[in-house]
Amino acid sequence: MAGAANITATLAPGVYSPSKSVSATLNANESVSDIGVLTPNLWIAQGVTLSVPLAARVVSNGTPQNNVTVNITSYGSGTLNAVSAQTNTTGYATVTLSLTQLATMFRVVACVTSTTTCQTFVGTPVAASPLQLLPVSGGGQVSTAAFQPVIVRITDSSSPPNPCLALP
Repeated sequence: MAGAANITATLAPGVYSPSKSVSATLNANESVSDIGVLTPNLWIAQGVTLSVPLAARVVSNGTPQNNVTVNITSYGSGTLNAVSAQTNTTGYATVTLSLTQLATMFRVVACVTSTTTCQTFVGTPVAASPLQLLPVSGGGQVSTAAFQPVIVRITDSSSPPNPCLALP
């Protein structure tokens, strides 16, 4: 929906007294054909070699569009497996970006071919030294049976921390 919306997030009552909250205004517009990307910002450990799936979604007045061509252009490091992709029935077009020993920032731009509507993915290399492993689940297990998986999240040292892909 086009227009401005006020959004407020409030922590659960009882955690803080008085409850803490923040508000922001979100300005949005829509056109006959819009494109969005699932992960516009990527933080990736410097020096890694990996393949990153990139997905864009095309909608028309909010309805997913099938069989629309999305042109993909890469700037900086990395090689795309295709320079265009067709959307599926849910409006998603995907490509894979292969990175080899990532050292510099990159940008990948996805555009709907019939318009000038584009969105950008930005990849930022993060030095390995400040990367942290944060527990998500499965820690502290004591068991005589099978252990549950231990899940961790890789983050950088920003505040708040950014999730990072891969470890060198």
